Amino acid sequence: MIDQTQPGHLGVGPITSQFPDWYQAGPNEKAGLGFYDDEMIFNMNGLKYTYANNGTTFANASNAPGIGGPVGTVDPNVSYTPATNLTWLVTTINGNKYITISNNGFISYYLGVSQYQILSLTEDEMWLRCLDKSNAGNAWYLKLIRKGYVRPVVPPVQKPMQAADLSDDFQTTSNITWTAENMDFIRSYDNPSKFPLNTSAKVGYYEKRTGDDGQYGNLNVTLPYRFDLTTKNKIRMKVFIPSGNDFTKVKPTVSVKLQNSLLGGNAWQTQIEIVKTILPSQYNTWIQLEFDYSGSSAQTLYDKIVVQLGGEGHPHPGIFFIDDFEFK
Repeated sequence: MIDQTQPGHLGVGPITSQFPDWYQAGPNEKAGLGFYDDEMIFNMNGLKYTYANNGTTFANASNAPGIGGPVGTVDPNVSYTPATNLTWLVTTINGNKYITISNNGFISYYLGVSQYQILSLTEDEMWLRCLDKSNAGNAWYLKLIRKGYVRPVVPPVQKPMQAADLSDDFQTTSNITWTAENMDFIRSYDNPSKFPLNTSAKVGYYEKRTGDDGQYGNLNVTLPYRFDLTTKNKIRMKVFIPSGNDFTKVKPTVSVKLQNSLLGGNAWQTQIEIVKTILPSQYNTWIQLEFDYSGSSAQTLYDKIVVQLGGEGHPHPGIFFIDDFEFK
């Protein structure tokens, strides 16, 4: 059955990745959509496969017409009677194991495909990756669990609380090790405009990628402690927004988010985000920004900082520069 209580039991990411970088469903997020009552029975006797969907199937919006569903933009719950002459087979291709369902059969969420890469498999759990018939750039992920299996509850280990003391001038040694996620970053890049407010020789180069894999690109860092926002609660940085960007497509925005890394791909669900919009009169010049989290000083969840320029949820490129980041 679908492992409905676990984050990422349904997810999607770029075809170039092996992880649902774009989206992971939260626990029980798809309740009431004909998804969680599905049973997938893999019989060793003749390798028979039975898909018991209790009358309805949760389908991907782009592919839903393939099983008689509507054309639309929202994933529908489709009345569907599965075939009864299905079989399953595991094969190895280029060192990877795949499970294939015969006669256009599928596993629970309909994507128009019948072959699934087995990312991990135990007697209790199975994690699968598959393609998307209607969207060649997408890879989807399903987590399944043996019917009746109850996963042991392991409480997360909380990190200690600490006031942040972080800074990066992008040219000397820093106590921040940035991770560039689906974007292009050069830590020490020639300053494009060495005039006041910023005469530094080197700055950070931030390029938002073109295409689906860059939609949620960002620069981030996860710390070994949770931020004590009662003591330090302001993040400051300088930004330079070139006017050569196409602002009809990319956004002239700077976003800083505080997240709880223990939530993995669902960290966005409890994040605090502050977004600054840069005015046309501020293009081509360095400006100082402050992101004030004092209104959230009672929060004790956060150990991760995400910096995102150019907006998110769109495939358009942009080039930006940052400098003198500090959280202290």
